[in-house]
Amino acid sequence: MGTSVSPCLKAATANELDAKQLSALAGTRRNIPSHNPAATNPFDAFPFELFPLHALLDRTPWKDLQKASKKPTFAKELEAKVRRCRSTLSIPC
Repeated sequence: MGTSVSPCLKAATANELDAKQLSALAGTRRNIPSHNPAATNPFDAFPFELFPLHALLDRTPWKDLQKASKKPTFAKELEAKVRRCRSTLSIPC
C-alpha cells in the first residue's frame, strides 16, 4: 500500500476545495460573531449584544433558564410553571 492517490480519485476531486479552503469559506459564512480570544469566560468571549437577533433575546426566558441551570429547585418551579401555561393554553406536555 502506497501513499499515492489513485488517478481516478485525483480526477474526481480535481475541482473540490481542500481543507484550508473549506475552513476559510466556513469562516466567511459564520452566523455568530467572532469571539474575544482574551476573554476568560463565555459571556466576555461571546457578548450577547453581538449576536444576530439580540433584540429578540429579552422576549425569551433565557434568564430563567440560566438560573434553573444553577439551582435545581428553581428548575422544578420553572417546569411546573411551564406545565401550568401549557394546560391553560391546551397544549399537550
